[in-house]
Amino acid sequence: MRVSNIGRRSGETKADDTTSAETRTPKEPADTPASPPSKASYAEKRWHKLSEEGRLQEWIELHEEIGRLQAEKRKLADEVARLKQRIAEFEADGSLGQKLGEALRKIDRIRGRSDEWQAEAARLKRQVLAQKKEIEQLRGQLERQEIPL
Repeated sequence: MRVSNIGRRSGETKADDTTSAETRTPKEPADTPASPPSKASYAEKRWHKLSEEGRLQEWIELHEEIGRLQAEKRKLADEVARLKQRIAEFEADGSLGQKLGEALRKIDRIRGRSDEWQAEAARLKRQVLAQKKEIEQLRGQLERQEIPL
């Protein structure tokens, strides 16, 4: 008995088998929603609906966008190269940690001075407002004061 005949009755052949792999298909439920169209098929449908002038215009716009993106890519590559060069400069003398520490201390000093200056400005503003209020009070007293003649 051959392996291909396993499961068949003695008189049946492969051609008689109606449950072969070719005839069996999985049944999908009727209420299964259709999968949404992919972006590629949407773009293809949109492309085929365009007129010849529309296709030309679309191609021109895409070409311009490619040019813009390539320019942006070059700009970003230049910036990456510049930053790599700065990192190399920091690492050149082997004192990256020291320079970083100095930079952080400098930032803290600047922030501290900024806070001091803001506090001083607020104090002076309160002082000016108090003096304005005192001037108004003195003007009121001066107007109420009677000078004997």
